[in-house]
Amino acid sequence: MLANFGPKVPVKFTTIGDVRSEIRTDVTHTGINNTLIEVYIYIVANVRVVIPFATDTATVENNIMLSDIFVQGEIPDFYGGSSENGPRPAKVVESE
Repeated sequence: MLANFGPKVPVKFTTIGDVRSEIRTDVTHTGINNTLIEVYIYIVANVRVVIPFATDTATVENNIMLSDIFVQGEIPDFYGGSSENGPRPAKVVESE
């Protein structure tokens, strides 16, 4: 409410900062021979604001998704252990 009253005081400030980044991947196996691959860039930014008689540092971290792909492999004719009559079929195979 009283922000516009009083003398104008010029303030000069300087920013100093650095950024670090790295590529990260996340691999999730889903089902039989299916994989979800996600690629991220992980960024950490440190920013220091220097003004007369004070200084403050802020750190910001963020993951930004670059890409994702779902890789679907072939389902084998037989999967898992064996039962009394032999291995269990993973998919229906039509017979003639």
